[in-house]
Amino acid sequence: MKKSILKNIAVVAIAILTTLGAASCKKEDNTKDKTTPTLTTTAISNITQNIATSGGNISSQGSNQSSSEVNARGVCWSTNANPTIANSKTIDGTGIGAFRSELYGLSPNTKYFVRAYATNSAGTSYGNEETFTTRSLIIIIPNAPIVTTKAITNITGNKATCGGNITSSTSVIARGVCYSSYNNYPTIDDNKTTDGTGAGSFTSNMTNLSQNTTYYVSAYATNSEGTSYGIPRTFKTDFNSVIIGTQTWMSLNLTVNKYNDGTDIPSGLTDAQWKATNSGAFEVYDNSQSNEALYGKLYNWYAVNSGKLAPQGWHIPSETEWNTLINYLGGEGVAGGALKATLFWNTPNTGATNSSGFTALPGGIRYGYNGGFGNGGFYGITDYCYYWSSSSYTASNAKYVSLSKNDDNINIHDIGKRDGISVRCIKD
Repeated sequence: MKKSILKNIAVVAIAILTTLGAASCKKEDNTKDKTTPTLTTTAISNITQNIATSGGNISSQGSNQSSSEVNARGVCWSTNANPTIANSKTIDGTGIGAFRSELYGLSPNTKYFVRAYATNSAGTSYGNEETFTTRSLIIIIPNAPIVTTKAITNITGNKATCGGNITSSTSVIARGVCYSSYNNYPTIDDNKTTDGTGAGSFTSNMTNLSQNTTYYVSAYATNSEGTSYGIPRTFKTDFNSVIIGTQTWMSLNLTVNKYNDGTDIPSGLTDAQWKATNSGAFEVYDNSQSNEALYGKLYNWYAVNSGKLAPQGWHIPSETEWNTLINYLGGEGVAGGALKATLFWNTPNTGATNSSGFTALPGGIRYGYNGGFGNGGFYGITDYCYYWSSSSYTASNAKYVSLSKNDDNINIHDIGKRDGISVRCIKD
């Protein structure tokens, strides 16, 4: 009897140990299946005394039996090699793809080490290491000219007027203004104008500026002792625009990546995430920088409806405002030709004259539904142009306008709010 009881106890013990061992092995196998993301670090640019620009590109989010989505990304930096997220870092959204990072609070004339990072549930991985050295502070040179920077005037989307006044100097051999969108103490190593010689007042015209961009500008004057600078001024360019009838429209597609309150607009969503989200988001067609530079970004309607997508002083046009534009240009049957750019469309680009100056661009679409061309994919760049209105139609659809390479019509229809299409703003 005792032998039988002992035998049963032994069998039960063996069974328990076998189960625990299997569970332990299974857990170990899960750990082996987890991998962290794969990424590279973007080369450093826009280096000043205290800021710089970098970023990264996540080519693979890694694998994990439960979840492998990238839930944090950015860059980390230090004055020592191999920085980690325990050092200074940025936080730049989630998901795979390219991202941009701004490094602030740097010290002048200091060497830094930078690595992009990406984190999923398996851990954090790092890109290649980049190094750079911040600029030195501007040094005042004895006996160099004394110059002041004039106020900035005549600001448009791509140009502005400034200048300076040299009040004390002899034999000024060069003068003008220097300006930069990233260096808050610009020097003649940045962009500059050349506006004659000698002392006194002078005017400088800055051209080929980027729209909706903050610039820093200083007057400069050079003599045999060196170059001196006026106190920097700052200004922000407007958007390129065109007046059509009683309305003022942007003449380029919107390409902002932040709302007008400074918060980031989510991007880098997978196809599944894009189709499922009811929050504002944008994407760049095929994640191509060249597409973004020409055609702008593709936003879903939830970004439009946030009330924060348009820059200050502008808004997303309503269906009524689109109709005002269409009627001014002769109606739906011909207005498309007056709106379409004559370049950047595939043939035949029927009827395109751009006589309005609107310069409609065929940015295509990122679909936000299942079936057909949907499933979160891209379609129609260089062939079709779609623009949001701010007017909702149903719980799932909103009004938009469309233009095609095949005719000179413009049509107002409704489309899914999860679709990503272009935005063109109208002035308040």
